[in-house]
Amino acid sequence: CGSPNPQWASVSLGTFFCLNCSGQHRGLGVHISFVRSISMDKWSLEQVKRMELGGNAKANAFFRSQPDYKDGMSIKDKYNSRFAELWRQKLTAECEGRAWTAPPAGSTVSPPARSNTASPALL
Repeated sequence: CGSPNPQWASVSLGTFFCLNCSGQHRGLGVHISFVRSISMDKWSLEQVKRMELGGNAKANAFFRSQPDYKDGMSIKDKYNSRFAELWRQKLTAECEGRAWTAPPAGSTVSPPARSNTASPALL
């Protein structure tokens, strides 16, 4: 939404947002957007790394590069999309030090078997 000084984040997406948007992201489910307060929650080193490698500008640039992205999409449509799943997979690969290659356009994209957003080692 572009609010200044966002206090909430989606670890899954590596993005930051305002309190109002945090409620909408929570409503998507943790498999889509794992929401944390940047000041009230404990963060694992892995979660911090996702945020460092992600970011709103990178996520938005990736989204806009995808053929199924449209300006003005609802939060639900945007983050349940093929391009959002590709972004989550790309970010996970970068966090794990793996190369990531986009699958062919139109191919089915499935979420990975294991999410990379939670870790027992907290800061």
